[in-house]
Amino acid sequence: MGQELPRGHFDQADYKRFTRRLDQCIGLLPELLSRPDFDGTPQTVGAELEMSLIRADGRPAPINLELIEALGDPHFTPELDRFNLEFNSDPLPLAGRPFSALARQLEQALTAVRNTAAGRHAQPVLVGILPTLRQDDLGPKAMTPSARYRVLDEVVRAHRGRAFQLNINGRDPLQLAADCVTFEGANTSFQLHLKLPPERFVRSFNAVQMALGPVLAVAGNAPIFLQHCLWEETRIVVFKQTVDDRDPASAAAH
Repeated sequence: MGQELPRGHFDQADYKRFTRRLDQCIGLLPELLSRPDFDGTPQTVGAELEMSLIRADGRPAPINLELIEALGDPHFTPELDRFNLEFNSDPLPLAGRPFSALARQLEQALTAVRNTAAGRHAQPVLVGILPTLRQDDLGPKAMTPSARYRVLDEVVRAHRGRAFQLNINGRDPLQLAADCVTFEGANTSFQLHLKLPPERFVRSFNAVQMALGPVLAVAGNAPIFLQHCLWEETRIVVFKQTVDDRDPASAAAH
């Protein structure tokens, strides 16, 4: 996950081979989980922090690869759009004071990005969607030049069969046809990862689902997309409408 692809094109034989291997792995998963020696390591927590890069005027700064090269730290990886990047923390033991340790890692990462970006007249900003984004900031030219993102875009568009239709209601409704998955790349987020033993997974997963509503309510910070005032948390509908790879008739039936 997140690794660069060795090439930027795959044929039907590649996809069939991948599907076959995926089915094999899923078939072996119950056996793997039932082994008493499966993952006896301590519980850990980690995080992904996605951020946007902006110029002094608040407009997006498409310099993620340049910035990552200057940082020289494998914890930083490029995101879908050239004005976004991601910091991946180290996994930390859940015992003790994990969130204090995680906060220190995140602050150190942000300080490094701020210092490095300052020499390029840019800075990081933590917001769900940049309110200064315009439609001409997105599209193919906004995509990070990476084989994995080119393949993602080609495959999703091929499954859809036509442009993505964004139709978002709000105080200032937005309707447009998006020709590239970079519209989804307008979203950034903070994601926590919790490693648990298999026997605790179901209860923990259900507890997380129960907490999602209140957490989303207090964490919503993306009311503006492409200069339109929309949902209090517009990332939800932007993600849904721009990465749904079903053909339009199938999507409408669900």
